[in-house]
Amino acid sequence: MESPQLDNGYTKIANELLDALCGIRISGEATQVLFVILRKTYGYNKTKDQIALSQICGLSGLSKSCVCRAIRKLVEMRLIVIKKDNKKITTYSVNKFYRQWIPCAKKITLSIKTIDVVNKDNKPLSIKTHTKDNVTKDNITKDNGAFVDFWNVYPVKKGKVAATKAFNRLIKEGVSPDVIVEGAKRYAQECNGRKDYVKYAQGWLNGRRWEDENGTAESAPSHDTTPTLEELANKPGNEWMKDTPQKRREYHSGRKVRS
Repeated sequence: MESPQLDNGYTKIANELLDALCGIRISGEATQVLFVILRKTYGYNKTKDQIALSQICGLSGLSKSCVCRAIRKLVEMRLIVIKKDNKKITTYSVNKFYRQWIPCAKKITLSIKTIDVVNKDNKPLSIKTHTKDNVTKDNITKDNGAFVDFWNVYPVKKGKVAATKAFNRLIKEGVSPDVIVEGAKRYAQECNGRKDYVKYAQGWLNGRRWEDENGTAESAPSHDTTPTLEELANKPGNEWMKDTPQKRREYHSGRKVRS
């Protein structure tokens, strides 16, 4: 059990110096090293002493790097005096002229008062925006019921994404979706189930073809009605075409045909 007694030894230090130490601000590591120097000097009735770093580390419990940092701090504060002789032996002593001491700067901690504002009535709204990553054929028409009605009645089911953009643009311009759907129904009836030569929905919408009364469906190409040479030769005035090719060439060149 610990029982410190003066008979076991004590450190004799002037009260004036001790009072000055009580009134100065020193960092933790520097305080520990300063007490070691006091113990090794005044504790042996000496004003200075050669103290190895290993002894300071052993008494303070600090690492060598921490001890060196604390010694530099004490020198800056002018609390201790260090001298080295030609053999590079370091001698430590306490600076008794305490009016020369420079205390550590007092740290100022600013307390910042924060106020958390919680609005329980208004919940934040999450806004979903379409990007290149999340725009697909499925979600682009998910909330557009009018376009679904149009797409169901239109005769050709191709180019859905492009048709959706054209449809939405027309709605923004003020065109009634019902008018477009009714026009698509008429167009489907005109096509009468034929899917070749039928416009894609995008082109039909961009051309505002629902405004056409009739004939919006593309007509299929007719058969070639160009008359043959025999049919031309049988027409009045084309008897020369029944002659030989030589006579026909002479006729075209304007020369007289020999019989």
